[in-house]
Amino acid sequence: MKLVDKYLVKHFLTPFLYCVMAFFMISIVYDISVNLDTFISKKIGFGLLIEYYLLLMPVIAVNTMPIAALMAVLYELGNFQRFNEIIAFRASGISNARIIAPLLACGVAISAFSFTIGEFFVPQSLYKLNIIETQRLKKESKESLTKIIAFYNISQKRSWVGTIDLSSDKMYDFEVREFDPNGHVIRKISARELVYDENAKTWSFKNGKIFVYSPDPSETQEIDKRDFETMSFDYAETPELLINSQKDPMYMSAFELRAHIKTHPKHSKIYVEEKVDLYYKYAGPFVSFIVMLTGVAFGLRTTRGGLLIGVGTCVAIFIAYYGLSIVSLAMGKQEFIPALLAAWLPNLFFTALGATFLAKVNN
Repeated sequence: MKLVDKYLVKHFLTPFLYCVMAFFMISIVYDISVNLDTFISKKIGFGLLIEYYLLLMPVIAVNTMPIAALMAVLYELGNFQRFNEIIAFRASGISNARIIAPLLACGVAISAFSFTIGEFFVPQSLYKLNIIETQRLKKESKESLTKIIAFYNISQKRSWVGTIDLSSDKMYDFEVREFDPNGHVIRKISARELVYDENAKTWSFKNGKIFVYSPDPSETQEIDKRDFETMSFDYAETPELLINSQKDPMYMSAFELRAHIKTHPKHSKIYVEEKVDLYYKYAGPFVSFIVMLTGVAFGLRTTRGGLLIGVGTCVAIFIAYYGLSIVSLAMGKQEFIPALLAAWLPNLFFTALGATFLAKVNN
C-alpha cells in the first residue's frame, strides 16, 4: 500500500469507526429508554441484560455500517475540499480515479464484513433475541415456546409431524411417514421421543410403533405392526433442517435457507418467496459499497455548495435504495420479475447511477 493509499484509508476509517460507535451508543440508549419499564417490572437481571445487548450488537452493526460509511466518506472528502487537499492531489498528478480507488476498496471490505456478520452472527442473534423476549421479557409460559413441526421433504418423499421445544430443541410425539413415488404411504413410524446422533448421523426413535403398508394402493390396512423401545434410522434430515422448516427466513443463514428451499416443490409460492430472500442475503450487504460509490462522486465536487447538495442527495439516494428494495422484493415474491433480478435490481440500478455520477466528475 502506497503512502497516498494509507493517508486516504486512515482519514476514512477514523470517522467511520467514530460513526459506528456513535450509532451503537444511540441504538442501545434508545432501546434501553424504550424497554426500561419492562426490564424493571420483569426484574431482569444484569447478566441477562448483558446477554441481550451482546446479541443485539451484530444486528446494530449490519444496519448502521452503510450510513456510517456514507457519512465518513463525505466527511473525509469534505475536509479535503475545505483544506484544498483535492487540488493538491491533482497538482501532484494524482487523478480522481487514484483518489477514489482506496475508498471504494474500503467499501468492498465493509460489504464483505457486513455479509460475514449477516451470515454467521445475525440470524442466530435474532433467533436467540426472539426467545429471550418471548420467554424472559414477556414472561410467557414455557408452553408458548413449543411448536408443532409439520414438514414434508419432497426430495426424500418423507413427512415429519411432531412437537419441538424451541428453548431446548427437544423433540417428542413425532410421526414420520414414508411415501412411494406415487404418494402412497408405505411405512409409518411414531415415537414418544427423538434423539439425533451427530457423529453417526442417525436418528433414535424411542418408545414407539412402526407400521408397514402394502405397496398396493388399494390395500389400506397395515401388513406389519410392532412396538419398539429404541430403533435407529439413517434419515437424511437433521434437527436443524426440521427446526428451520418452522423458522422465518430472517432467522436463517444463506446456507441454511438454501438447504431449506430444496425441501419445497419447485415453483410453489413458498419456494419462490424464499428464493428471493436467499438472493437478497447475498445482495443486501453490497449497499455499503453502493452508497460509497455515490458518496465519493458528490464529495469530489468542487463547486460552492456542492458538498451540501451532495449530502442531501446521497441521503435521498440511501432512502431511495431501500424503497426500491422493498418494491423489488415484493414484485419478486409475487413473481412479476425473476427472484434473482428482484434481489439484485437495486444494486444494479444504483451502481449504474453512481458510476454515471463519477464519470461526470471526471469529465
